[in-house]
Amino acid sequence: MIPEDYANNRKIYGLAAACISVFIYLYSQVFFDYLRSKENNKQIDWDVKTITAGDYTIEFDLEEGEDGPYETWKRKFYDRHSLLTESQ
Repeated sequence: MIPEDYANNRKIYGLAAACISVFIYLYSQVFFDYLRSKENNKQIDWDVKTITAGDYTIEFDLEEGEDGPYETWKRKFYDRHSLLTESQ
């Protein structure tokens, strides 16, 4: 037979160990989630700080000569006296 005092102490120590284990598990989950969020914000900050014009532009070749798209635009739509177009 196990003495009653020993059995009660064993239950209390088991409950304390279980509570401490659950607390450690929850704390580690919150801590790792915090670290993941912090690193995600660092990546976003780095991405914003390193934006260049190349992220938002494209490059393509235009045909040269009298029938090229730039010359056609200049001939049809360019107005030297308008404030909305480039001045020469």
